[in-house]
Amino acid sequence: AATGRTAAETAEALATATERIGQIDTALDGAGFAHQSELDGARAELADIDEALQMTQETQTTTEAAARIDTETIELDHERVDIRETIEAAAEGIKDRLVESRLRLEIDVPPSIRGFTGDRKRVRQVIYNLLSNAAGFSSPGQTIRVAARNTEDCVVLSVSDQGRGIPQEVQDRVFDRFETDTAGRFSFLWPGRV
Repeated sequence: AATGRTAAETAEALATATERIGQIDTALDGAGFAHQSELDGARAELADIDEALQMTQETQTTTEAAARIDTETIELDHERVDIRETIEAAAEGIKDRLVESRLRLEIDVPPSIRGFTGDRKRVRQVIYNLLSNAAGFSSPGQTIRVAARNTEDCVVLSVSDQGRGIPQEVQDRVFDRFETDTAGRFSFLWPGRV
């Protein structure tokens, strides 16, 4: 805590900010804007702030989980993971963002897909991070595709999009934990073992 805040204090501050955004949004209804476009602009700015807060909260949660894994203060669950169910749960977390950004999501998981043993919450978080990243770097009208396939001894999951892609010079760092390209072309939170 370089900032001097505990995780609980940070979480409380984020929750308070999110609540305040809701209060401001409600107050905008009675603010008497001269033009509907001014009201719409104010609401769009609030939505952007709210999205940034949500992303900060997700980053904090992932960072805390990775720290607990590193210090072995978190136990990973070893349970059967239903890949279709886990993909759908992760997709639920970004459905509003997909609608707002006019993005399509295709889920391609054959009925014959096998499950596997792992930590269902961590697998869902990794899929959510991949989907969130794809949504963040896609343009309106584009499609994000999640597919799962059985191979001889494992299940292969892929998330693809039609966005601008990751530049060649940074591709080697994509799976480095908490890596972000300084030009803002990609951001990836890798929470560690799943």
